[in-house]
Amino acid sequence: MKSGGDRISNIVRNLRTFSRLDESGKKSVDINQNIESSLAILQHRCYAYKKIGNQSERQIQIIKEYGDLPLVVCNAGKLNQVFFNIIENAIDALEN
Repeated sequence: MKSGGDRISNIVRNLRTFSRLDESGKKSVDINQNIESSLAILQHRCYAYKKIGNQSERQIQIIKEYGDLPLVVCNAGKLNQVFFNIIENAIDALEN
C-alpha cells in the first residue's frame, strides 16, 4: 500500500510539473526536470515487451544522460508540451 501511495504521489507531482496549471507567463525552469516529467507521463508506453523466441525483451530502453544545464526563461507549460510531443513521436516511430 505504501509503494502504491508513493507511486500515485509521484504521478501527481509529475503531472503538476508537466501541466504547470498554477503558473502563468515566463519563468526560469529546469529543462531536465521538465524532460523527466514528460518521460514519467509516457513511461507506460516504453514498457511494451516483444517476444523473441522464448525470451521477452523490453522494446524501448531510455538512457538518460543529462548535462548540467542553466535555467531557461520560458513558458514552462508550452516547453513541456514540446518535450512530450517529441518523446511521443519517437515512441510511435520505434513501435512501427
